Amino acid sequence: MTVSIEIKGNLAKLLATEDLIIEHKPVETASFDVDRRVLTLPVWDRASETVYDMLVAHEVGHALYTPNREWFFEPEWKTIPLDYVNVVEDARIERLIKQRYRGLNRDFKNGYNELHNDDLFELSGQNVNHLKPIDKINLYFKIGGYIDIEFNDTENEFVTRISKCQTFDEVLVISKEIHEYTKEMQEQMQKQANAEQKESEAQDNGKVESRPDMSESNDNTQAQKDEQETDTQGQGDQEQEEPVQGRSDKSFPDEVDDTEQEQKQEEIKNSGDTQGGEFGDINTATTQRSLDESIEDLTNTYKDQVPTQYVTIPNMVLDKVVIDFNTIKTYLDEHFVKENTTESSNKFLIEHTRRFNEFKKSSNKEVNYLVKEFEMKKSADSYSRQATAKTGMLDTSKLHTYMYNEDIFKKVTTIPDGKNHGLIFVLDWSGSMNNILEDTLKQLFQLVWFCKKTQIPYEVYAFTNDSWQLNKKCDEDQPYTSYRNTSSDLLVDAWKENEINIDGCFRMVNILSSKARTKDVEKQMLNLWLTNCSFKYHYNHHFPHPAKFHLSGTPLNEAIICTKQLVKQMMKKIQKVHVVILTDGEAHQPSYNVDRSKLHDGFGLDHKGTRSINSTCMLRNRKSGKTYGLTYSNCSLKLIECIKDDLPNVSFIAFRVVERGGMRYVWTQYGMDTYPDYEVMKEQVKKGNLSLTLNSYDKFFMIPQHHLSVDSDQLEQVEEGASKGEVSKAFRKMFKNKKTNKFMLSEFAKAIA
Repeated sequence: MTVSIEIKGNLAKLLATEDLIIEHKPVETASFDVDRRVLTLPVWDRASETVYDMLVAHEVGHALYTPNREWFFEPEWKTIPLDYVNVVEDARIERLIKQRYRGLNRDFKNGYNELHNDDLFELSGQNVNHLKPIDKINLYFKIGGYIDIEFNDTENEFVTRISKCQTFDEVLVISKEIHEYTKEMQEQMQKQANAEQKESEAQDNGKVESRPDMSESNDNTQAQKDEQETDTQGQGDQEQEEPVQGRSDKSFPDEVDDTEQEQKQEEIKNSGDTQGGEFGDINTATTQRSLDESIEDLTNTYKDQVPTQYVTIPNMVLDKVVIDFNTIKTYLDEHFVKENTTESSNKFLIEHTRRFNEFKKSSNKEVNYLVKEFEMKKSADSYSRQATAKTGMLDTSKLHTYMYNEDIFKKVTTIPDGKNHGLIFVLDWSGSMNNILEDTLKQLFQLVWFCKKTQIPYEVYAFTNDSWQLNKKCDEDQPYTSYRNTSSDLLVDAWKENEINIDGCFRMVNILSSKARTKDVEKQMLNLWLTNCSFKYHYNHHFPHPAKFHLSGTPLNEAIICTKQLVKQMMKKIQKVHVVILTDGEAHQPSYNVDRSKLHDGFGLDHKGTRSINSTCMLRNRKSGKTYGLTYSNCSLKLIECIKDDLPNVSFIAFRVVERGGMRYVWTQYGMDTYPDYEVMKEQVKKGNLSLTLNSYDKFFMIPQHHLSVDSDQLEQVEEGASKGEVSKAFRKMFKNKKTNKFMLSEFAKAIA
């Protein structure tokens, strides 16, 4: 049957009443790391629901009550066989966990009965009363209610003491005494067996001497008969009487009976039957080993599977990761003043400053439209939450209607206060954004102006792995690589094994902030506009771009991880936070920390390495215990799901720019749940429906690259003297893009209202 390992993991955490780390791996037996508090459970895929619950409860019992103690190295206890301690300790911890949770009595009873019916103890054909004392004790505490087990007085005393055992020290004492008692029984049975063997050999020797020589000729036989006939006195000595008794037709059957008896004794000896004179190996609990081997078979499906690797989200040190608004603004201010040294550079600044001001002016309509949509959605939501109730006070204006109207009491309408919102924008500052960065900034600026008009707090961050120089003191004349630190523990509170690796060059640059003065924000918007132009028009105007704020790779996963702490920081004053991610692609392949000293003997003890995340990895939410299956392509989505489970008052909205010919790829990555048929999604995109709903992103907007432009620049591309058809085409394209933009802004307003 199918068992949810996530549910069983939560069951283990609840039973333990602590924040245990539960790991399900294709291992043969369960284990518990006392120091790390990690309970590793096999995936018992062939076990029933009842048996699975029993096995989980059993392992939690060990986690709660079995101490982390290497008793087998202690001189007083090192002679005790491990099986003995395991049997007695199992009885103790199962009794304690059942006392703590009375409902588990049924699970243990039914679970062990199911294992017994399947003969996992391998008792078929055996007399349980002839087993070793430790085996009988093991069966008594596991399936004693289903079979009859006989104990002598000494064994009964052991059972009583185990039933009352409270500490692990008592377990060791009782286990040692049971082992010593078993050795004494073994010695006594061995002596008894030796004595019986000697007696049997003596009898056999006597029979051999008295048996006739069956190889004699018929003449000799006839001579013996004649001799007996001539003995008329009826007397003879003992030596003559015994051959007479031995001469019978049962001579051969006697030999066969002796052989069968020896074989029977050998079989009894091998089966551990005490009637055979010995137990066999007294240092093992046969029934427990049979059960352990049988339980291992319950994981048969996963025996050849690669072990699951659990990874977790690290805690970043924001002071090291985030480059504050004033730092980046000061750097860009100085850059555009310092580099404005020629007529060409001055012309560059004048031209693109003019373009920025024109865009700002033309954006008023879109921003006002977005504000209107937001206020409408907010009012509708407020109206839907209002409640009307009677006050219990008479309404004097209705008293005259009391004879025909029962509703003469005053009413009050209560409108719950709405939650105050905050926005965190995360902008992709990667090299692939070069050709579309200007249009993306236009979208971003419109959203920022919207926040300003609606008085919504906001922060805008650009994620990059090439701006680490902005918060690191270094000499400009030094080689680039001499101070570039990629250490994986540079930005986290502490390096931990199996945490997602954070590149030491990763930074979140706070390019815009509602905390700054309006004048500074507008100046910084112009700086960003000019920065983009220095990338886009570099070969035309030769204006140097900011070297410390250059376009880089795509550390999207690191940015998502960082937003968790940024959201917590904003939520100190804000109830609801929306994270808006603007990007044109996916993150680079993530990795997790490994201690290579455990993998290769040649490395030092402190060697820190990484391994790529793949389909054998699971992301674990340390707080809830929930796990998320990872692949190379879905890591960003699962990180968002994990963060949202921790922070229920946060939503994620994506603006995904789709390059030409890339719509099918976006469909395979994100759209198959919403649109199982690609052609259907393609038709919806043509109609302007550009949003998807995912488990991770609350809203996922697909923006075709050619729809990004939201101003009237397209009309400027129409040459003088163009035909009527060309002008008409330019107008249709412009209004189509405006229509698409309005739809997207409307959906955005609905998502955050």
